[in-house]
Amino acid sequence: REDSPFDKEPTTAKLGEPSWLRVKIAEWLPLSLRMTKMDLIYSTDFHGRTLETLYRRCQKAKHTIMLVEPLSASHGAHAVGMYASQAWKASTKIYGDGECFLFRLASDDDNAQSPSQCWKWKPKERCNLLEEEGQEADNSVNSSNRIALLDQFQVGTREYISMGGNQDGSAGLRLNEDLTRAETSTAAGFENEPLVASGLFEVGLLEVYQLVPLYS
Repeated sequence: REDSPFDKEPTTAKLGEPSWLRVKIAEWLPLSLRMTKMDLIYSTDFHGRTLETLYRRCQKAKHTIMLVEPLSASHGAHAVGMYASQAWKASTKIYGDGECFLFRLASDDDNAQSPSQCWKWKPKERCNLLEEEGQEADNSVNSSNRIALLDQFQVGTREYISMGGNQDGSAGLRLNEDLTRAETSTAAGFENEPLVASGLFEVGLLEVYQLVPLYS
């Protein structure tokens, strides 16, 4: 039996190929992961555009970088994306942890309208809410709901994949089931700028890289 093309290894990195991009991402990673390399494990060019295939390719891959190419002449970003501390999967539960982050990458920061930037999770507000929850029983429900939003790291369903969340249902970055459209908003806990100014955008290439030891 011949292997499905969706199970084969991608051969060429595109979005994640430039050395400046890899240097920038390394600066944002947790210290324990800075001496790693990016191995391409999923590409829409190679594996097609389905969440099902993305989940299958990422099911054993902790510590991944997802790079998303916005199709817009005015955004100025080479790519936007998210670092995931746990393997992406379809689940009814939220997963990931406070090491997750959102980012935007521009190839020319000096002249870019929206320069490269990383937004990490900020637990300070969560600590304040926990204190309020303990002190004021009347506010415990509201505090618990707010904490749940702040803890919305990785969300994977059959319909979409996202990171960061808000009470109105928007997300820091969310992609639809066929990975052709995305939306981005300021997300509770990350307090990021929208990664693309328009908020909604069509997706070009999407790649996922696993971080592995340099000398593996």
